[in-house]
Amino acid sequence: GGDSGAPSGARVLAAVDAAFTHLAGAGAAALRLPAWLPTPGRAAFDGAVASLDGVVYEIIAERREARARRAAAGPPAPATSAPVPPCLLDAMLDAAEDAGERVSDRGLRDELVTMLVAGAETSAIALAWAAALLAHHPDVQADAAAEVEAVLGGRAPTLADAGSFPVLEAVLLETLRLMPPAYIVGRCMGGGGEVEASSRWGGGGGRARAARHRLPPGTTILVSPYLMHRSPALWDAPRAFAPSRWAAPLASARRDGPGGLRSPSLLASMGPNGAFMPFGAGPRACIGAGFACLEFVLTAAALLNAASLSPPFPGAPFPSAAPSLTLRPAGAVELALAPRKRR
Repeated sequence: GGDSGAPSGARVLAAVDAAFTHLAGAGAAALRLPAWLPTPGRAAFDGAVASLDGVVYEIIAERREARARRAAAGPPAPATSAPVPPCLLDAMLDAAEDAGERVSDRGLRDELVTMLVAGAETSAIALAWAAALLAHHPDVQADAAAEVEAVLGGRAPTLADAGSFPVLEAVLLETLRLMPPAYIVGRCMGGGGEVEASSRWGGGGGRARAARHRLPPGTTILVSPYLMHRSPALWDAPRAFAPSRWAAPLASARRDGPGGLRSPSLLASMGPNGAFMPFGAGPRACIGAGFACLEFVLTAAALLNAASLSPPFPGAPFPSAAPSLTLRPAGAVELALAPRKRR
Protein backbone atom coordinates (compact mmCIF):
# COMPACT_ATOMS: atom_id res chain seq x y z
CA GLY A 1 0.00 0.00 0.00
CA GLY A 2 2.80 2.45 0.74
CA ASP A 3 6.36 3.09 -0.37
CA SER A 4 8.10 1.81 2.75
CA GLY A 5 9.43 -1.21 0.85
CA ALA A 6 12.01 -3.57 2.28
CA PRO A 7 12.43 -1.87 5.70
CA SER A 8 8.72 -2.33 6.42
CA GLY A 9 8.86 -5.91 5.23
CA ALA A 10 11.77 -6.64 7.55
CA ARG A 11 9.90 -5.11 10.49
CA VAL A 12 6.83 -7.22 9.74
CA LEU A 13 8.89 -10.43 9.53
CA ALA A 14 10.70 -9.68 12.78
CA ALA A 15 7.44 -8.81 14.56
CA VAL A 16 5.63 -11.93 13.35
CA ASP A 17 8.58 -14.13 14.35
CA ALA A 18 8.71 -12.64 17.86
CA ALA A 19 4.95 -12.94 18.33
CA PHE A 20 4.88 -16.55 17.13
CA THR A 21 7.80 -17.47 19.39
CA HIS A 22 5.97 -16.13 22.44
CA LEU A 23 2.62 -17.71 21.56
CA ALA A 24 4.18 -21.09 20.84
CA GLY A 25 6.05 -21.05 24.13
CA ALA A 26 2.98 -19.96 26.06
CA GLY A 27 0.87 -22.67 24.48
CA ALA A 28 3.38 -25.39 25.35
CA ALA A 29 4.02 -24.19 28.91
CA ALA A 30 2.96 -26.50 31.73
CA LEU A 31 1.96 -23.47 33.82
CA ARG A 32 -0.39 -20.98 32.16
CA LEU A 33 0.54 -17.47 33.34
CA PRO A 34 -1.98 -14.60 33.22
CA ALA A 35 -1.56 -12.22 30.29
CA TRP A 36 -1.16 -9.21 32.56
CA LEU A 37 1.96 -10.62 34.25
CA PRO A 38 4.96 -8.60 32.95
CA THR A 39 7.21 -11.47 31.92
CA PRO A 40 10.09 -10.97 29.43
CA GLY A 41 8.20 -13.06 26.88
CA ARG A 42 5.07 -10.96 27.28
CA ALA A 43 7.10 -7.76 26.92
CA ALA A 44 8.64 -9.08 23.68
CA PHE A 45 5.18 -10.03 22.41
CA ASP A 46 3.73 -6.59 23.21
CA GLY A 47 6.69 -4.96 21.46
CA ALA A 48 6.18 -7.14 18.39
CA VAL A 49 2.48 -6.22 18.21
CA ALA A 50 3.34 -2.54 18.56
CA SER A 51 5.92 -2.80 15.77
CA LEU A 52 3.46 -4.59 13.49
CA ASP A 53 0.78 -2.02 14.28
CA GLY A 54 3.22 0.76 13.45
CA VAL A 55 3.89 -0.63 9.97
CA VAL A 56 0.21 -1.30 9.26
CA TYR A 57 -1.02 2.10 10.44
CA GLU A 58 1.68 3.77 8.32
CA ILE A 59 0.41 1.89 5.26
CA ILE A 60 -3.19 2.87 6.03
CA ALA A 61 -2.27 6.55 6.50
CA GLU A 62 -0.26 6.63 3.27
CA ARG A 63 -3.09 5.04 1.30
CA ARG A 64 -5.74 7.38 2.73
CA GLU A 65 -3.55 10.39 1.88
CA ALA A 66 -2.95 9.14 -1.66
CA ARG A 67 -6.67 8.59 -2.22
CA ALA A 68 -7.45 12.06 -0.84
CA ARG A 69 -4.94 13.64 -3.22
CA ARG A 70 -6.41 11.81 -6.19
CA ALA A 71 -9.94 12.83 -5.21
CA ALA A 72 -8.91 16.49 -4.80
CA ALA A 73 -7.15 16.53 -8.18
CA GLY A 74 -10.18 15.18 -9.99
CA PRO A 75 -10.13 12.59 -12.80
CA PRO A 76 -6.89 12.79 -14.83
CA ALA A 77 -6.91 13.44 -18.55
CA PRO A 78 -7.01 10.17 -20.51
CA ALA A 79 -3.74 10.95 -22.29
CA THR A 80 -1.83 11.44 -19.03
CA SER A 81 -3.53 8.97 -16.75
CA ALA A 82 -1.45 6.08 -15.46
CA PRO A 83 -3.12 2.99 -14.06
CA VAL A 84 -2.99 2.75 -10.29
CA PRO A 85 -1.98 -0.77 -9.20
CA PRO A 86 -4.87 -2.31 -7.25
CA CYS A 87 -4.29 -3.53 -3.73
CA LEU A 88 -6.28 -5.20 -0.97
CA LEU A 89 -6.47 -2.01 1.08
CA ASP A 90 -7.97 -0.06 -1.82
CA ALA A 91 -10.51 -2.84 -2.36
CA MET A 92 -11.63 -2.63 1.28
CA LEU A 93 -11.86 1.17 1.17
CA ASP A 94 -13.78 1.07 -2.13
CA ALA A 95 -16.23 -1.48 -0.73
CA ALA A 96 -16.88 0.68 2.33
CA GLU A 97 -17.42 3.79 0.20
CA ASP A 98 -19.79 1.93 -2.13
CA ALA A 99 -21.83 0.93 0.93
CA GLY A 100 -21.86 4.52 2.19
CA GLU A 101 -19.73 3.65 5.21
CA ARG A 102 -16.39 4.73 6.58
CA VAL A 103 -14.26 1.93 7.91
CA SER A 104 -12.10 2.84 10.88
CA ASP A 105 -8.33 2.59 10.91
CA ARG A 106 -8.68 -0.04 13.61
CA GLY A 107 -10.99 -2.11 11.43
CA LEU A 108 -8.57 -1.86 8.51
CA ARG A 109 -5.70 -2.75 10.82
CA ASP A 110 -7.44 -5.92 11.97
CA GLU A 111 -8.08 -7.07 8.41
CA LEU A 112 -4.54 -6.31 7.21
CA VAL A 113 -2.85 -7.95 10.20
CA THR A 114 -4.94 -11.06 9.58
CA MET A 115 -3.74 -11.15 5.97
CA LEU A 116 -0.11 -10.49 6.92
CA VAL A 117 0.05 -13.05 9.70
CA ALA A 118 -2.44 -15.76 8.70
CA GLY A 119 -2.17 -15.31 4.94
CA ALA A 120 1.34 -14.19 4.01
CA GLU A 121 3.09 -16.23 6.70
CA THR A 122 1.52 -19.57 5.82
CA SER A 123 1.69 -19.01 2.06
CA ALA A 124 5.39 -18.15 2.27
CA ILE A 125 6.05 -21.29 4.33
CA ALA A 126 4.22 -23.48 1.79
CA LEU A 127 6.19 -21.94 -1.07
CA ALA A 128 9.47 -22.47 0.78
CA TRP A 129 8.70 -26.15 1.37
CA ALA A 130 7.55 -26.59 -2.23
CA ALA A 131 10.75 -25.01 -3.58
CA ALA A 132 12.84 -27.35 -1.43
CA LEU A 133 10.83 -30.40 -2.50
CA LEU A 134 11.12 -29.50 -6.18
CA ALA A 135 14.86 -28.91 -5.83
CA HIS A 136 15.29 -32.37 -4.29
CA HIS A 137 12.99 -34.05 -6.87
CA PRO A 138 14.26 -32.87 -10.28
CA ASP A 139 11.95 -35.20 -12.20
CA VAL A 140 8.86 -33.57 -10.67
CA GLN A 141 10.38 -30.13 -11.21
CA ALA A 142 10.99 -30.94 -14.89
CA ASP A 143 7.33 -31.90 -15.37
CA ALA A 144 6.13 -28.74 -13.63
CA ALA A 145 8.54 -26.51 -15.58
CA ALA A 146 7.46 -28.09 -18.88
CA GLU A 147 3.84 -27.34 -18.02
CA VAL A 148 4.68 -23.73 -17.15
CA GLU A 149 6.56 -23.25 -20.41
CA ALA A 150 3.73 -24.78 -22.44
CA VAL A 151 1.16 -22.47 -20.85
CA LEU A 152 3.17 -19.24 -20.61
CA GLY A 153 5.71 -19.46 -23.42
CA GLY A 154 8.08 -17.27 -21.42
CA ARG A 155 5.61 -14.52 -20.49
CA ALA A 156 4.63 -13.69 -16.91
CA PRO A 157 1.62 -15.53 -15.44
CA THR A 158 -1.63 -13.64 -14.94
CA LEU A 159 -4.89 -14.30 -13.14
CA ALA A 160 -6.34 -15.60 -16.40
CA ASP A 161 -3.87 -18.49 -16.25
CA ALA A 162 -5.31 -19.81 -12.98
CA GLY A 163 -6.59 -23.32 -13.45
CA SER A 164 -4.13 -24.04 -16.27
CA PHE A 165 -1.48 -25.75 -14.14
CA PRO A 166 -2.67 -29.20 -12.98
CA VAL A 167 0.90 -30.37 -12.33
CA LEU A 168 1.61 -27.37 -10.12
CA GLU A 169 -1.72 -27.88 -8.36
CA ALA A 170 -0.66 -31.46 -7.63
CA VAL A 171 2.68 -30.19 -6.31
CA LEU A 172 0.77 -27.80 -4.04
CA LEU A 173 -1.50 -30.53 -2.66
CA GLU A 174 1.41 -32.88 -2.06
CA THR A 175 3.42 -30.12 -0.36
CA LEU A 176 0.46 -29.35 1.90
CA ARG A 177 0.08 -33.04 2.65
CA LEU A 178 3.69 -33.59 3.69
CA MET A 179 4.49 -30.18 5.22
CA PRO A 180 1.23 -28.42 6.15
CA PRO A 181 2.01 -24.96 7.57
CA ALA A 182 -0.99 -25.35 9.91
CA TYR A 183 0.32 -28.65 11.21
CA ILE A 184 -1.85 -28.57 14.32
CA VAL A 185 -5.26 -26.93 14.77
CA GLY A 186 -7.46 -26.53 17.79
CA ARG A 187 -11.20 -26.46 18.36
CA CYS A 188 -12.97 -25.45 21.57
CA MET A 189 -16.05 -27.46 22.49
CA GLY A 190 -19.03 -25.18 22.96
CA GLY A 191 -20.90 -27.89 24.84
CA GLY A 192 -19.90 -31.07 26.56
CA GLY A 193 -20.05 -34.42 24.83
CA GLU A 194 -18.34 -37.67 24.05
CA VAL A 195 -15.63 -38.27 21.48
CA GLU A 196 -14.18 -41.54 20.30
CA ALA A 197 -10.43 -41.78 19.91
CA SER A 198 -8.49 -44.69 18.52
CA SER A 199 -4.83 -45.52 18.76
CA ARG A 200 -2.75 -48.13 16.97
CA TRP A 201 0.02 -49.97 18.76
CA GLY A 202 2.85 -51.96 17.24
CA GLY A 203 3.30 -49.89 14.08
CA GLY A 204 1.15 -49.92 10.95
CA GLY A 205 0.22 -53.58 11.42
CA GLY A 206 -0.67 -53.25 15.09
CA ARG A 207 -4.11 -53.55 16.61
CA ALA A 208 -6.33 -50.49 16.79
CA ARG A 209 -7.75 -49.67 20.20
CA ALA A 210 -10.72 -47.33 20.56
CA ALA A 211 -11.97 -45.54 23.64
CA ARG A 212 -14.70 -43.03 24.39
CA HIS A 213 -13.99 -39.91 26.43
CA ARG A 214 -16.46 -37.48 27.97
CA LEU A 215 -15.24 -33.90 27.66
CA PRO A 216 -16.67 -30.89 29.51
CA PRO A 217 -17.67 -27.63 27.77
CA GLY A 218 -14.69 -25.40 26.97
CA THR A 219 -12.32 -28.30 26.31
CA THR A 220 -9.78 -27.55 23.59
CA ILE A 221 -9.20 -30.45 21.21
CA LEU A 222 -6.01 -30.44 19.14
CA VAL A 223 -5.95 -32.17 15.77
CA SER A 224 -2.75 -32.69 13.78
CA PRO A 225 -3.13 -32.62 9.99
CA TYR A 226 0.60 -33.45 9.83
CA LEU A 227 0.03 -36.83 11.48
CA MET A 228 -3.17 -37.55 9.57
CA HIS A 229 -1.45 -36.75 6.26
CA ARG A 230 1.32 -39.27 7.00
CA SER A 231 -0.77 -42.13 8.34
CA PRO A 232 0.01 -45.44 6.60
CA ALA A 233 -3.57 -46.50 7.35
CA LEU A 234 -4.84 -43.75 5.04
CA TRP A 235 -2.18 -43.14 2.39
CA ASP A 236 -0.03 -45.22 0.07
CA ALA A 237 3.68 -44.45 0.55
CA PRO A 238 2.76 -41.73 3.06
CA ARG A 239 6.28 -40.31 3.45
CA ALA A 240 7.03 -40.12 -0.28
CA PHE A 241 6.73 -36.90 -2.27
CA ALA A 242 4.43 -38.13 -5.05
CA PRO A 243 2.34 -35.37 -6.65
CA SER A 244 1.02 -37.93 -9.13
CA ARG A 245 -1.27 -39.28 -6.40
CA TRP A 246 -3.43 -36.18 -6.97
CA ALA A 247 -3.84 -36.60 -10.74
CA ALA A 248 -7.13 -38.50 -10.54
CA PRO A 249 -8.79 -36.23 -7.91
CA LEU A 250 -7.77 -33.13 -9.86
CA ALA A 251 -9.05 -34.58 -13.14
CA SER A 252 -12.35 -35.40 -11.46
CA ALA A 253 -12.58 -31.87 -10.06
CA ARG A 254 -12.03 -30.40 -13.50
CA ARG A 255 -14.85 -32.48 -14.91
CA ASP A 256 -17.14 -31.08 -12.23
CA GLY A 257 -16.32 -27.47 -13.09
CA PRO A 258 -13.57 -24.94 -13.88
CA GLY A 259 -11.56 -22.90 -11.43
CA GLY A 260 -8.84 -25.21 -10.23
CA LEU A 261 -8.41 -25.30 -6.47
CA ARG A 262 -10.19 -22.03 -5.71
CA SER A 263 -13.21 -23.80 -4.22
CA PRO A 264 -12.91 -24.54 -0.47
CA SER A 265 -15.55 -27.27 -0.78
CA LEU A 266 -13.39 -28.96 -3.42
CA LEU A 267 -10.35 -28.91 -1.16
CA ALA A 268 -12.36 -30.46 1.66
CA SER A 269 -13.14 -33.51 -0.47
CA MET A 270 -9.67 -34.09 -1.90
CA GLY A 271 -8.23 -36.58 0.60
CA PRO A 272 -9.21 -40.11 1.60
CA ASN A 273 -12.11 -40.22 4.03
CA GLY A 274 -11.76 -36.54 4.99
CA ALA A 275 -8.15 -37.03 6.10
CA PHE A 276 -6.71 -34.18 4.00
CA MET A 277 -7.20 -30.95 5.90
CA PRO A 278 -4.33 -28.48 5.38
CA PHE A 279 -6.78 -25.59 5.84
CA GLY A 280 -8.76 -27.13 8.68
CA ALA A 281 -12.24 -28.51 8.22
CA GLY A 282 -15.87 -27.77 8.90
CA PRO A 283 -17.46 -24.32 9.29
CA ARG A 284 -14.26 -22.92 10.85
CA ALA A 285 -12.02 -23.92 7.94
CA CYS A 286 -9.65 -21.25 6.63
CA ILE A 287 -11.65 -18.64 4.73
CA GLY A 288 -8.63 -17.81 2.58
CA ALA A 289 -7.98 -21.36 1.29
CA GLY A 290 -8.98 -20.55 -2.28
CA PHE A 291 -6.90 -17.38 -2.38
CA ALA A 292 -3.91 -19.20 -0.87
CA CYS A 293 -4.03 -21.86 -3.58
CA LEU A 294 -4.32 -19.25 -6.31
CA GLU A 295 -1.41 -17.28 -4.83
CA PHE A 296 0.75 -20.39 -4.55
CA VAL A 297 0.19 -21.68 -8.07
CA LEU A 298 0.79 -18.34 -9.80
CA THR A 299 3.88 -17.57 -7.69
CA ALA A 300 5.32 -21.03 -8.25
CA ALA A 301 4.65 -20.66 -11.99
CA ALA A 302 6.53 -17.35 -12.03
CA LEU A 303 9.45 -18.93 -10.15
CA LEU A 304 9.75 -21.96 -12.43
CA ASN A 305 9.30 -19.71 -15.46
CA ALA A 306 12.44 -17.85 -14.49
CA ALA A 307 14.73 -20.31 -12.72
CA SER A 308 15.62 -23.93 -12.13
CA LEU A 309 16.08 -25.07 -8.53
CA SER A 310 18.61 -27.44 -7.05
CA PRO A 311 20.11 -28.17 -3.61
CA PRO A 312 22.88 -25.75 -2.56
CA PHE A 313 25.53 -28.49 -2.94
CA PRO A 314 25.57 -32.16 -3.98
CA GLY A 315 24.22 -34.36 -1.22
CA ALA A 316 22.73 -31.45 0.72
CA PRO A 317 20.13 -32.67 3.23
CA PHE A 318 16.51 -31.69 2.97
CA PRO A 319 15.73 -28.70 5.23
CA SER A 320 14.61 -29.64 8.72
CA ALA A 321 11.45 -28.27 10.30
CA ALA A 322 11.12 -26.04 13.35
CA PRO A 323 7.52 -26.46 14.53
CA SER A 324 6.13 -23.40 16.27
CA LEU A 325 2.64 -22.03 15.69
CA THR A 326 3.30 -23.01 12.10
CA LEU A 327 5.53 -25.66 10.53
CA ARG A 328 8.39 -23.42 9.49
CA PRO A 329 11.72 -24.51 8.06
CA ALA A 330 14.54 -24.30 10.59
CA GLY A 331 16.29 -21.23 9.25
CA ALA A 332 16.54 -20.11 5.65
CA VAL A 333 15.82 -22.58 2.84
CA GLU A 334 19.06 -22.43 0.88
CA LEU A 335 18.82 -23.43 -2.79
CA ALA A 336 20.89 -22.94 -5.92
CA LEU A 337 19.05 -21.03 -8.66
CA ALA A 338 20.03 -20.95 -12.33
CA PRO A 339 18.30 -19.18 -15.22
CA ARG A 340 15.70 -21.44 -16.79
CA LYS A 341 16.77 -22.75 -20.21
CA ARG A 342 14.03 -22.55 -22.82
CA ARG A 343 13.31 -25.54 -24.99
